[in-house]
Amino acid sequence: MAEDQEKKEDEFGITPTGEVEEWISLEQAQVVAMRTARDQPGNYGRRFAGIRMVYDVAEQEDREDDYIITLTFRPEGDYAGTPGQEQFFIEKEGTVAIRQVRSLPIPERQRRSRVPVLGLVLTVAGLIVGVIGVLFAAGVIPPDTTEPPVVTDGQVVVALIPEDAARLRSPRGDVTIDLSAGSVDRPLDLVYQDLTSDQIPPLPSGFNASQKLFDLSVAGAQAPADGSYSFARPITITVRMNPERVEESGRVESNLVIQHFDESRGNWILLPTTVDFGASTARAQVDSLSIFALTIRDRGSAGGTVIPADTPDIISFELKVNGRPVTGPSVATTNATVNVSPPPNAPNNRYVTGTEVKLSLSPTSGFTGACDTSSIIMTSDLEVGCSVSREAYALRIQGQLVRGPSFSMAEGTVTLSPAPNAPGSLYTHGTVVNLTVNPASGFTGFCDTLAVTMTSDRDIGCTMTRQNQVLTIEGIQVRPGQTAVEVFNGVIGLSDAPDSDGGYPRNFEVTLFALPDVEGAGIVWGGVDTEDLEFATVQMDRDRFVTVDFVPPIEIDDHGDTIETATFISPGLTSGTIGPSDDVDMFGFSAQAGAIYTIEVLLDTHPDTEMILYDSRSNLLDADDDGGQAGGSLLEWAAPSPGEYFVEVRSFDPSFYTGSYVLSLIVEVPVIDQHGDSIDTATFISPGLISGAINPSDDSDFFEFFAQAGGTYTIEVMLDTHPDSVLALYDFRGQWLAGDDQGGVNGGSLLEWTAPSSGEYYLEVYSFDQGFETGSYTLSLHEELVFDQHGDTPDTATFISPGFTSGVIDPPDDLDYFRFSAQAGATYTIEALLGTHPDTILVLYDSRGNGLAENDDGLGLEGGSRIEWTAPVSGDFYAKVYSFDQAFTGSYDLFLKEDRALDLHGGSLLGATFISPGLTSGAINPPGDLDFFRFSADAGATYVVEVILGTHPDTVLIVYDSQGNQLARDDDGGANRGSRLGWTAPATGNFYLEVSSLGPEGYTGSYTLSLDLTSRPTPLSGFYVGFETASSGSSADFILFLEESGGSVTGFVEIYPPHIGSADMFNGAFSSNILTFNTTFTESGTKFECNYFAEFHPVQREFIGDYTCFIGGSISDIGTWFVTKE
Repeated sequence: MAEDQEKKEDEFGITPTGEVEEWISLEQAQVVAMRTARDQPGNYGRRFAGIRMVYDVAEQEDREDDYIITLTFRPEGDYAGTPGQEQFFIEKEGTVAIRQVRSLPIPERQRRSRVPVLGLVLTVAGLIVGVIGVLFAAGVIPPDTTEPPVVTDGQVVVALIPEDAARLRSPRGDVTIDLSAGSVDRPLDLVYQDLTSDQIPPLPSGFNASQKLFDLSVAGAQAPADGSYSFARPITITVRMNPERVEESGRVESNLVIQHFDESRGNWILLPTTVDFGASTARAQVDSLSIFALTIRDRGSAGGTVIPADTPDIISFELKVNGRPVTGPSVATTNATVNVSPPPNAPNNRYVTGTEVKLSLSPTSGFTGACDTSSIIMTSDLEVGCSVSREAYALRIQGQLVRGPSFSMAEGTVTLSPAPNAPGSLYTHGTVVNLTVNPASGFTGFCDTLAVTMTSDRDIGCTMTRQNQVLTIEGIQVRPGQTAVEVFNGVIGLSDAPDSDGGYPRNFEVTLFALPDVEGAGIVWGGVDTEDLEFATVQMDRDRFVTVDFVPPIEIDDHGDTIETATFISPGLTSGTIGPSDDVDMFGFSAQAGAIYTIEVLLDTHPDTEMILYDSRSNLLDADDDGGQAGGSLLEWAAPSPGEYFVEVRSFDPSFYTGSYVLSLIVEVPVIDQHGDSIDTATFISPGLISGAINPSDDSDFFEFFAQAGGTYTIEVMLDTHPDSVLALYDFRGQWLAGDDQGGVNGGSLLEWTAPSSGEYYLEVYSFDQGFETGSYTLSLHEELVFDQHGDTPDTATFISPGFTSGVIDPPDDLDYFRFSAQAGATYTIEALLGTHPDTILVLYDSRGNGLAENDDGLGLEGGSRIEWTAPVSGDFYAKVYSFDQAFTGSYDLFLKEDRALDLHGGSLLGATFISPGLTSGAINPPGDLDFFRFSADAGATYVVEVILGTHPDTVLIVYDSQGNQLARDDDGGANRGSRLGWTAPATGNFYLEVSSLGPEGYTGSYTLSLDLTSRPTPLSGFYVGFETASSGSSADFILFLEESGGSVTGFVEIYPPHIGSADMFNGAFSSNILTFNTTFTESGTKFECNYFAEFHPVQREFIGDYTCFIGGSISDIGTWFVTKE
């Protein structure tokens, strides 16, 4: 009873929602399988399509979730052969989940009784060999298929996959079927079945069947129900012939033909067959499946034989192509010509029976086509159909045929427009196909081309690659290899730099750390995943954009509150803070009598200030509240006498207001007389601008200049603080030549004058009202020469030195050459500064006339020219000035500047300059130059190394060991972007310093390298003995120490010149107890070692006592030494 109850419980299941669900039994599952197989027959292939089957249960299995029922099936009625098998997977609820045909019925083979005894023996022997090797060397193993074939009696099944090639070999190994990749458009099973002569339709007259008879069909879940199929690419059938069949053919290739039965027409089709008697094979290609036979033509019925027209009783037949009789060697049809060989060889355009006729189609350009057959045997009246269509081509991507509007790849898709527009997933001739790459998320992609015109088969390469994610910090994209980003008020460091493409792998985590310029500044992160004070992280699952703000620390009072503690300032800007609210900031400055001072408080975070001015005795001189901008303060004040004065800045409301501000101090120096009052004391000037002042009111300013005969001079007094000037022109004898009062702008003066002769001339500037008017002005002298001053060739070039040289381009095609001497490594700036000329070109040559540099419009020169150049060698070089447009004339000034910051030091470890502690000058020149220095250091010694900038703007300092390994590095640790670092020697030996530029390779300039030894090393054991400086004139230094256990003393003596008189060790009252002593000379001094621990006091062998190390030098030796005890 319990067993029945348990069985009853097994027939029910519990659903996920708790409901009771009834299950079917194993016996019921058998019925479901049989009913399903009967009502919905499986894919049994073309041979068994539509045939009713008998089903029996072969195997059954009861599993936890389903039943497996295996049925055998065979045709109804009498059937001799092996049944097929079909397997069903049936869920416990009664649903058929999976069904699959495992094998097809195999009819029993009917043997021919007329096989000769010898053939039988050969057949048996072949079967024995086949049993051994059919599944191996002679087996059916497709070359590119991983799934093994299914082999049964006379039948082989091979799985076909669209992207792979495949090979099927018959059980006896005498038939091979080869399929290339892309032959099928879906997964299928190719089924091979051996046949006998009574299982095939009758052959055409004149042909005998060989034993190579077989059927090819397809099966599988996606196969057509009737087993037929047309391949996208022809398959190749290779049949191996027996020797007797070769002899039976008379070794005539045309007598061996592979034929294919066309079931739709009910007749055999002769396939073009390639025969290789050496290999004993016959080969043909076909794109559809049916029954195949290797046939042998009767020896008397060879095709192609021409029989004379008057031969009586000729049996002949008519051949038509597309309904048109063949009357000659070709037949015209729509968009093509069909070539026929041979032409009709019997009367009335007919063919003698048995004639083999070959047909070939020649389509019109742009079209393609085919005939039903390319070879036919005339055994009756026949008609061949030939079809022509517009030529079509295959488009492949990555070797795979495009079959629709989209092509799928593992990392995305490629969209095609239009989709294939011809049968067989092809494109018609001339179709333009546009491709669009659609990468999957996190990938990027491209194709060889995005548009292709289909005039032939095309294979396009498309690639999808994983896309790295980009990190941007404060609008700055992090570049490959970059681990720090400079932002406003600080630097952001990164735990990892981007890859070479500037991105991070997807989902990579980057740690950021903030380094504010101002210590104590607050840090506000944005766009990050996690943050902890100065640290933050971002997950690179997409492009990330990070922001960071540095909040200034709490503002504190930074200036004194009284005159005694005032901060002294110079003209310019000084920042300050009022905090707390009752804070007072006091500033002191030195004033010049008569100078005018503008003092202003420019508010920052402070809302409203008050400013008071005191003298040095604390007397209030002036004050202001809101005279400045937006609540700031402003005073304009003239100093009554020279001395120190003080400015107090405070809050308008001292109980509440705090905040920062900027104090501006501007001074206007009083106008003074700058130029002589007579011709004898005149200031010499050149064309250009020069400032001056009339003070007192009856002051006169005289100027001297040189004029060129014929030159035109424009002389103008441009007023500044002076209200009205007068200008007079004199010759060298003081004779008045010209004058002007108000010909200039706003009361100024203007003269235009042509020099009658070359020589010295004088200008006088004075007030129109000499009893009242004073003030400043600017005198402008402009020269326009109308003749050429400089040579037109290098041979006649004008030699110049650094400075200004005037010139004139006149006539318009004039060339001016200048020669100057340059020093190798020096940098030169050459500028053509325009006078009256509107636009110049400047060219630099070497002494052989080779062009070195050229410039038209230098930056900021408004049509002038500029060349910056470093001399590669010392020698003479040439500059040429000419007009951009040869219609232009006018004057200019040629400016030559020389910078002799030369490269003084080696550019590698081998060429390093040896240095000692102190200062060493250097220069980075040419751009990209590296300067290396070598120095000796002892283990534990501490140094401060600093690059003090000269003309160079920004350096980098690196410390290396003797193997070139980097030990330390600094960029801006020194003053004004110089470099500075502290470093302790890890071992005794030579070390190297490298000085180089930071930033663009164009940086050059001078610097000073400082090497400062700040401390000597302390011994690893023992105690410190001494560190002293020898005195000039002394012959020796002594070090006294107590020894209790034995050991050694080592030291280094830096004495210049490099000489040491002696170094020794004594015990007690200078009695010698040294057994060994070593002294070696180095590049910077003498290294000594006193080894006294071995054998001393030969009798007592006692180690305890006072010992003295003696270091001696010559009378003139000066230097330092240090000693350590171990």
